[in-house]
Amino acid sequence: MQKGSDCMVHCRKKGNRWYYRVTWTDEEGTHHAERAGGKTKTECLQAWREAMTEIQRRGELRKTAAMPFGDAVEEWLEKEVAVNRKQATYDSYSSIVRNHLTDTIKAIPLKKITTGLLQDWLNEQRNYYSRSTVHTCYAVLRAACAWLVKNRKYLAENPMADVIMPKIDEIPKPIRVFTADEMARIFTHWPAGHRYHLPIALAYYAGLRIGECLALTWNDVDLTAGTLTVTSTLYDRKGLPTRAKTPKSSHSARTITFGERLKQELIMKRWQQKQTRFQAGPFYKEGPNGGYVCDRGDGGVLTSNDMKWFGMWCKKEFGSGSFHCLRHTHATMLREQGVGLDYIAARLGHSSMYTTAKYYDAITDKREKEVVELIDKVF
Repeated sequence: MQKGSDCMVHCRKKGNRWYYRVTWTDEEGTHHAERAGGKTKTECLQAWREAMTEIQRRGELRKTAAMPFGDAVEEWLEKEVAVNRKQATYDSYSSIVRNHLTDTIKAIPLKKITTGLLQDWLNEQRNYYSRSTVHTCYAVLRAACAWLVKNRKYLAENPMADVIMPKIDEIPKPIRVFTADEMARIFTHWPAGHRYHLPIALAYYAGLRIGECLALTWNDVDLTAGTLTVTSTLYDRKGLPTRAKTPKSSHSARTITFGERLKQELIMKRWQQKQTRFQAGPFYKEGPNGGYVCDRGDGGVLTSNDMKWFGMWCKKEFGSGSFHCLRHTHATMLREQGVGLDYIAARLGHSSMYTTAKYYDAITDKREKEVVELIDKVF
């Protein structure tokens, strides 16, 4: 017989096998168990230690069983998502938890959270929200419950393991692409010298995302080689810009070539900034790494909140449109000219060519007209 820290273990040999007996006490009373431990005493003691680890783990599960589901998910947000994910991901996930999970769901104890309960809740969400929102809810719950099982040991099994993403039939929204006439009107409304002009030009001529445009510094620009190097992205959180160390993904860090039109835009902007710096003197807000390419006119960093008027103007003038549509326009124009999807994917910083094909290998008016002309020739 050997003594453990808070239990007793009895080892005995019966026939050719060793058996161990454990006695432990918890809030539910005293318990006894005898199990086969192996062919040797050493194996028997090891089996006993593993059994005690399981007993202690289940003891912890009992202690956390009454914890409200909402508190457990909030702990996941702060100790996992806030630490290991980008700020944008944290804000998106916390919005789901705090705005979509109802107080009724949050108040349910962990021990009563079941697969059926979560499946029914998720199914109900499709009556109120889009497929993308419901899918985010699904992803958040899966990740949170997996962490509660594997990292915290609050749950013995993952209740989301067998939950199925409900089917939601939606007509996909067409990609909004600006026409040549619309782009002319955009550049007329925000001409060279306006603080919106260069971000618009970068998105249109180089396919940059808005955060990539605003984070771009002059150290990232090589006017001689005609290249832009995307090394970071700017994200707005509660009105405060954050210059992240990395872009959206590892594939988003890339070098992009540009043509003469964008080169002249950049040269002009560089000259304007030098003039402003000279006139403002010590009041000029010098940015990092040679200064921001896109600034507020005084060297200060632009934010996506500053750019919100672009989308509002587009909706008023064209009925729809946003800054991201400039990136769509850039990619679509390349595709119409026969540029390969692999090149477009690398240029846009997509992690998979499937993403590029999904959005940009569609039938455009120009391609439709070319096919009709070809049909007329063939038939």
